[in-house]
Amino acid sequence: MTNMVDVISEYLLAPDNNFLSSVYNEASLQFELGAYLKKKFDFPYRADYERNVKFYPLPQVGSANANFTKKEMDIFVYHDAAPANGRFAIEVKYPRNGGVIGRMMNFTKDIKFMEEVKKTFGLNTYCLTIVSDCRYYDKSLNKTYSGAYPELVKFYRRDVINVKVGDNIVKSVVHPYGGKGKKIYGGMELQNSYDIVWNRLLDANGNPIVQTDGLKKEKEEADSAVKGVNGGKGICCYLIEI
Repeated sequence: MTNMVDVISEYLLAPDNNFLSSVYNEASLQFELGAYLKKKFDFPYRADYERNVKFYPLPQVGSANANFTKKEMDIFVYHDAAPANGRFAIEVKYPRNGGVIGRMMNFTKDIKFMEEVKKTFGLNTYCLTIVSDCRYYDKSLNKTYSGAYPELVKFYRRDVINVKVGDNIVKSVVHPYGGKGKKIYGGMELQNSYDIVWNRLLDANGNPIVQTDGLKKEKEEADSAVKGVNGGKGICCYLIEI
């Protein structure tokens, strides 16, 4: 069976696939990644967008009365005869503007939703988040942070590792709670604990990959990004396999 982590890593870091050439916001990321998955999974697999959790091919193994944080899976890879562990649900995020704290809460909502889908249907579930703003991941900013949800901010602002074109994305670490849950992360109750691992994407020359279209702020930061990897700039992502 195709390894989803390998395929997502290839999509982001393959030498012959500059994903930013066709990705400029969250919707384009969802569409382009889904199109890439369609090519990488053999027939009769397919990749659908915005599939409702009540979609008919889903084999339900959990509670018949399950309540879901969200209703639609961003990307659903499956074929009708595939068992639950041969189907894949992926939530994607690529915020280009808006409030950082609010976006972090949306990241957490995706994680919670994928936990629910995993528990109810037994699917392979993933969260892929890509950012171009260091306020999401730069842990040095925690020292002066005095706003709301400090535990949420510290949860996402972690160490950053560097991955180059041709490498594999390093997954975030999942620590099961044993189903007890714990209300942290902006007040949301998750069934697992997570050590978020941010991957800074580097090109073949070891320079940070930067998104320079659209936002003036990012254009201004692009020059400083290529001067060194330690400046807290460039495209970073985390990938969770729940």
